[in-house]
Amino acid sequence: MKITRQFIRNLIKEAVGDKSCPAPTQDKGLNEKNKTSAAKSKKIKYGDPAKITELQDLAAKGSLCGNCAAFNISEQMINCGGASSDGSLGYCMMHEFTCSAKKTCLTWAKGGPKKG
Repeated sequence: MKITRQFIRNLIKEAVGDKSCPAPTQDKGLNEKNKTSAAKSKKIKYGDPAKITELQDLAAKGSLCGNCAAFNISEQMINCGGASSDGSLGYCMMHEFTCSAKKTCLTWAKGGPKKG
């Protein structure tokens, strides 16, 4: 897994108690821009594993957004509108957009979802 600077910044903000909502959870246009960028990126390829060959192997191993370390379904994220209480929608802290638990990407990381 490639850890980005933004991912580290997000972790630091979280550790020091910054409880503000991420901008993409408040701005639908920014959220869609980030999601589209991740889908088009050859290094990320966010999307439906049934449609993207490289993601099929990840999905077969159970490596979905819903169990990725960057998938945030905490109460704070639910309150921000970036996650659902049933866990079907969460906020990707690595790529900064809301996403479906059933999707995946090449930067998937074990250890999720983030609930607290």
